[in-house]
Amino acid sequence: MAAEPENSAESARNDIGLPLATLGLIAVAITITIAGYGFSGWAILSGLASALLLWFGISIELAEQRRGGGPNDTSGRRRSLP
Repeated sequence: MAAEPENSAESARNDIGLPLATLGLIAVAITITIAGYGFSGWAILSGLASALLLWFGISIELAEQRRGGGPNDTSGRRRSLP
């Protein structure tokens, strides 16, 4: 069944928070590996990248949760607390 045009704009969400946070965790593992091999310049660079990915991923996900759009919420409306 096709989405109705008036509802499709409401159900569109930005689902980039969790992938960014996941990439941040992967970058942390890579940073630890790089630092273990003694490449200090690359370790600093990848540490900065992992911190930024984690920061933006968690921030976007928290903003999405505060807005009311959880992973299973497609209504685009704010959920009320119990």
